[in-house]
Amino acid sequence: MQRNDFRIRVGAVALAVLLGHLCAGTATAAALVGMGFFDGKIYDVDETTGMCTNPRTCHWNSPTTVIRYSTGLTQDVDGTAYVLTTSGSYIGGYLWTVDLGTGAMTPIGDPELTRIFEGDIDIDPTTGVLYGMQDWAPDTTQTALFTLNKATGTASVIADLEPALGSERDFSAMAFNAAGELFVINNDTSELLKLDKADGSVLSRVDLSVSLGNLGGMDFQPGTGQLYVVDGGDAGTDLVYTCNTTTGALTEVGPTYLTSGLCGLRFLLPSSPPGDANGDGCVDGGDYTLWADHYGECGVGLPEGDFTGDGCVNGGDYTIWADNYGTGCTAIPEPSSAVLVALGVVALIRRRR
Repeated sequence: MQRNDFRIRVGAVALAVLLGHLCAGTATAAALVGMGFFDGKIYDVDETTGMCTNPRTCHWNSPTTVIRYSTGLTQDVDGTAYVLTTSGSYIGGYLWTVDLGTGAMTPIGDPELTRIFEGDIDIDPTTGVLYGMQDWAPDTTQTALFTLNKATGTASVIADLEPALGSERDFSAMAFNAAGELFVINNDTSELLKLDKADGSVLSRVDLSVSLGNLGGMDFQPGTGQLYVVDGGDAGTDLVYTCNTTTGALTEVGPTYLTSGLCGLRFLLPSSPPGDANGDGCVDGGDYTLWADHYGECGVGLPEGDFTGDGCVNGGDYTIWADNYGTGCTAIPEPSSAVLVALGVVALIRRRR
């Protein structure tokens, strides 16, 4: 690499850092939704009271073809929502996409697992990989952690979770935090576990302060990182809680007012506007930083700053970011003097090539 090229890259990185810190906007608030296991409905969940409202029946082809018995739901950075149904559902264990506004579902494919019974799904925000887990198989010896191909639905098993526990493995809720750390709840042992997502080994465990039912869901609130937990089913409290991941303390938010609680819980961000790489619904300096970090790379996608969808991060993607700067943000500052200085430095370096 020539010296001037190196200087240009250093200047660009410095600018990206300044933009990321000084031009960060505030995204609009995330909505919280839940999934009913027995009724096959998606609900809006009030994160301050726990009350569930506005039910939408999950259905396929016809509103009368109701899809029940889902493990949970999750949403990708591009807004696509996924549901994994259990083996007892209409066409068995299957990966679907779902319209969160109407409940209309589209089948993707069969994971080809032995049997899916309860469990949960979530997407690692640092890699975009879709993970799932099931908490029972016919001989009660396989409680699998797996990944799911979002295009075909095919599962790749990572590990059998805690086989020494035998049948005492009711893993019914899972969630990734913003750092890509995987947390799951074993309702049989009433524990919150942090798992190694690569091999399923337990990194840490803590007892929960409340015994939950055999259905459940959880998710981390974007921005604050607060973990929310909900349960249902047999012996369920049918309540929404916040959870301290260090102590396991569950603090009651309020009742869902549903007879069987929920089996899934997700914070859903607004639809990402063009130029939003990190999926927070706001086009700001953080998205520029991702674009700059991956500038010149190919074989990448939206999370790396490919806003045109051509598989490469280049000047065309920058144009989309710049044209949409500030979109979706409730508050975003004007570029500071420090940013203007950084822009001048990069321009000066280019003139001296």
